[in-house]
Amino acid sequence: MWVSLSLDSNTSSLHKLLLVFLFISQSLFAQIPVQYSLMNEPVGNLEEFIHTRFDLGVLDARLVASKNSPGGSHHLYKIFLQEYELDEAFIKLNLNRNGNLYSIAHALPIDLDSNYELQEIQKPALNELYELRYWKPALKRIDEKWIQGWLIGIVENDLASELFVVPSGEILNRQSMMDAISDTTVKANVFRPDPLTTAEVKYGAPYLDNNDQTNGFFLNQLVEVDLELLWKGDSFQVWNDYARSVDRSPPNDPPYRSQSDFFKFNRSNSPFEEVNALYHFSTFLKKIENWGFDLIEGPIDYDAHAFNGDDFAAFNRLDTLILFGQGGVDDAEDADIVIHELGHALSFYAAPQTNGGFERRGFDEAICDYFASSYSYGWSPFNYKQIFNWDGHNEFWPGRDLTTNEHYPEDLGAEDFYQSSLIYSGMLSDLMDELGPETMDQIVLQSLYGSFLGMEFPQAAVELVMADSNLYNAEYKYVICNGLKYRGILDCDTIFRPVNFSESSLLELETIVSTRLRWYTSEMHDWDIQVYDLSGRQIFRVDDTDPYSLQLNLEELSSGMYMLHLTGDVDIVIRMLVLPEK
Repeated sequence: MWVSLSLDSNTSSLHKLLLVFLFISQSLFAQIPVQYSLMNEPVGNLEEFIHTRFDLGVLDARLVASKNSPGGSHHLYKIFLQEYELDEAFIKLNLNRNGNLYSIAHALPIDLDSNYELQEIQKPALNELYELRYWKPALKRIDEKWIQGWLIGIVENDLASELFVVPSGEILNRQSMMDAISDTTVKANVFRPDPLTTAEVKYGAPYLDNNDQTNGFFLNQLVEVDLELLWKGDSFQVWNDYARSVDRSPPNDPPYRSQSDFFKFNRSNSPFEEVNALYHFSTFLKKIENWGFDLIEGPIDYDAHAFNGDDFAAFNRLDTLILFGQGGVDDAEDADIVIHELGHALSFYAAPQTNGGFERRGFDEAICDYFASSYSYGWSPFNYKQIFNWDGHNEFWPGRDLTTNEHYPEDLGAEDFYQSSLIYSGMLSDLMDELGPETMDQIVLQSLYGSFLGMEFPQAAVELVMADSNLYNAEYKYVICNGLKYRGILDCDTIFRPVNFSESSLLELETIVSTRLRWYTSEMHDWDIQVYDLSGRQIFRVDDTDPYSLQLNLEELSSGMYMLHLTGDVDIVIRMLVLPEK
């Protein structure tokens, strides 16, 4: 085992702070450990870099998704053994605008025997009710064994899932693929963002859903807007460059179309939800497109009357489809719901095939709640931290609130990633209050591209810091770091502590022997040795040392990344410990 303790003194000041901050984490959901690190390394050919850096042996890394962002480019490779995809195995490379690799995440199957023999297997029979989207031969690691089978994308009762099925037909794993919750201009009515916000009232009599009935109050909250619609054939359709109304889920209401340019409906009219959703989709997507975030690949499909009337909204990752229910307050009447589900689509397009793992899914909910809140704030600051204040916070469901002091990691729910998401969304909302929605929206959008399977909140936070670096040259670093520290996600005072390299030269690394480090110094010093993990938690401390010789036994440490703090009489030395897997 080797240990690397080094920082390049020519590195930029930001990367002097960030290069010491690397993550290696055991994902709560994954069978393969996820490793994550920051760097500042120029790369040419990405495939050559991968094969130089990783010993893949008989395995192959294949590019499955590449994305360009205002801050750089982002590339996802999946790992294969012949035609078999290794489920949850990947390499994710993030490059800044200069073409330098700034972060890398990977989950590699180090225990897959190079002599593993693939068997010829037959496809099993599946439930006839499944709508099949794909079959992929795959290997999945379950209980420390690699099992041969298929990854199968299905839709059943409007719910998308990915199954891992073995030849016997047994389903060994099921993962949800639902993330819940020439144009002509016409005049249309919408809620902007919802009737309670514009009236500055809370849900309660007389401001009730009342089974979609309108009245004088709701009519007074309608806003007339210009809306671009597609004229196709002989009629206007609820469809433009950004989104398209479709009928993909019961009740089977065909999308509204009309030869007239009259689209000034109210909430009692069925087409109102289609028009309202299209307006908010278009407004948000046009705004971020002007910032340079061209994320959606063609108009996104949505069904404003879905789930057979149930109170449920979701983004279907298999079909890239947004579905809005009609139970309680119709989902598409509330811009918070519309933008939240659009947020899932943006996350999907920025970092495809990465929304897996407890904190990763919580992160997705958090950024979607954040975008809903920020968008609402753009129309009115009234109750902007109360998410879904028309669709929720009522007798139908409680909604969510970003006015929270949730703290990491103690407020992570054991199983509820929705509740856990409030740690991260509350932090983002606090930062928006300081930086403003336009700046914060762009930083959050940029951070999405670096997402990966099994990502945890501290790793997402590093991508947030790097997004500020890539977009704004780290102009808002200290504000962001203070917000992260307050929530316990990152202790910036510990992790991002600056180092004066010229004054640190009195300590010279002389030998490395296995997991034991030994230094010698020319002068006597009283040394205090502290080792931290990358959340800022102190692992151990030694302050009784030989004044001329320091020794550190690392045999008890697990593989991963650590921070070593050496405090002397007049100096503090901070170094990164890199301990490869044993």
